[in-house]
This record gives sequence, structure tokens and C-alpha cells, in this order.
Amino acid sequence: MRKILALSLCLMATGALADARSDKLTALMDAEGVSQAFDSARTMVREQTRADAEQILRSVVPRLDATPETIQKLTDAVTALLDEVTSAGMTREDMVATWNEVYAAQFTDAELDQLLAFYRSPLGQKTVRISREAMPKVMEHAQSKLQPALKPATEHYFAKVRQIITDCNCLKKESPETTPAAPASQEKP
Repeated sequence: MRKILALSLCLMATGALADARSDKLTALMDAEGVSQAFDSARTMVREQTRADAEQILRSVVPRLDATPETIQKLTDAVTALLDEVTSAGMTREDMVATWNEVYAAQFTDAELDQLLAFYRSPLGQKTVRISREAMPKVMEHAQSKLQPALKPATEHYFAKVRQIITDCNCLKKESPETTPAAPASQEKP
């Protein structure tokens, strides 16, 4: 019984230490600007995808004799595309876990405390500011790496749009195409 109690207390203490370390890591990520950069990247991807999908809708809708219900379905397909693209990426929890595994695992708790003190200092804040200014170029590179993941999601979106148009049977007779045009940044599926 004593062994079980000792083991339980040990596990509880380990969990509390892990939570404290995780909290410390999250604070460090915020102080370093990593969290903000992650949020900016996700927003950038979502907004670019939205712009591309809305461009497609603007080219498709005028070719349809569509009911408001069908147009709403097409709009909902845009939302589903945005959700599919952004859910394919890393969540904040994934980022914290990965950052902990790759970065924070290299530091002791005392070193994490020192890093936090540095990043909260004027020089640390300057470092973060300059890093943020460099981030757009880094994000441009990251976006180019996202393109392979974006293509399957976009193809899924095109298939959904084709199905909605087929289901509504609302394509104008004088329309030469039955599929939406791909945005300039994407190939037509």
C-alpha cells in the first residue's frame, strides 16, 4: 500500500513539474514571439486560401442560374475549404509539444528561467522585434512549402463545387465551361 501511495505521489509531482515546465515554455514562446509568428502564419494561409476561393466563386456564379440556396452551398464549400486547409496544419498544441520536444528539451528549468529573463529584457524585446521584421520572408518560404498540401485540398474543393453545380442543375445553357476556373496561383484540376 505504501508503494502505491508513494508511486501515486511521485506521478502527481511529475505531472505538476511537467505542467510548470509547459507553462514556462508557453511563456517563453510568447516572449520570443514564436506564438505570434505561428498565429500570423495560420492567418496568412487562411486569408490567401479565402481570396483564391472567392475569386473562383466570382467566376462561377455568373455562369449559373442558381437559387440562393445553391449559392449558399457554394459559399459553405469555401468555408469547408478554409477549414480543411487550416486543419491540415499544425495546431497550437502541436506547436507547443513540438517546440518542447525540439527546443526546450535542450534546456534545464534554470536555463529556461534565464531565457525568459532575457526575452523579457529590453535587448530580448529588440531581438524579438527584429525577428518579427524578418518573418515575412520566412513566411513566404513557408507558404511555398505549403503548396503541396494546398493542392489536394483545392482539388477537393473543385470536386465539391462541381457536385453542387451538378446537383442544382443550374448551369446556364450558354456557358462554355462546366467547371470553375482555377485561380492564377493554382493549376486547374
